[in-house]
Amino acid sequence: LHRILHFEFHSEGDGYLDRVNEWDLLCKSYAQQVGHGDLSDEVLKSILINSAPEPLRVQLQVADPSLPLHIVREIIDRLVLSKEAWEKGEQPPDAARGETMEVAVVKGK
Repeated sequence: LHRILHFEFHSEGDGYLDRVNEWDLLCKSYAQQVGHGDLSDEVLKSILINSAPEPLRVQLQVADPSLPLHIVREIIDRLVLSKEAWEKGEQPPDAARGETMEVAVVKGK
């Protein structure tokens, strides 16, 4: 539990999504061992949002607070991947479909 609550995401630079995925695995392992009793989705969302790098954190803080954890994870993935695409001079994946990232996530695309 301590490792999940105090996980080091190293929020700057490359590898952030890898660290988030590693944290996800820790959460799943913990849930399989002891159940979800100690860690609600709200607690896990709070950990993710508060440990995100500054520009991403702001985007997540202004998002609808009722979004479930799996949607917040989708938003994180899409925002980070879009940022990486823009930095490479490429078009983000969601832009090709002509819809905003948030709409695509809610639609489950």
